[in-house]
Amino acid sequence: MREAEIFKGPAYYHIFYGGHDGTHWRIGHVRTRDFKTFEPNPANPILDLPEDAEAWDAEGLLTPQVFEVGDAYYMLYAGKSGKRWQSGLARASK
Repeated sequence: MREAEIFKGPAYYHIFYGGHDGTHWRIGHVRTRDFKTFEPNPANPILDLPEDAEAWDAEGLLTPQVFEVGDAYYMLYAGKSGKRWQSGLARASK
């Protein structure tokens, strides 16, 4: 696990992280109320590699940072292609 980001919600703290499966980095999520017990998201990884092998972020995803604006949540993240890392933005409606 790398580059964990903590986002405080109304009932839980949400932790977003880069997780490695032995081949690629992807973005996962767990939640906790007390930092003693953690509940992994059953949909992990929550941000996965695109199906297009030529996409700018097809080889890895890291450094999630989540913030709320209006009626949506946004995640800034880094995507890898070759030796190059670039920034991306994902959006989820509330």
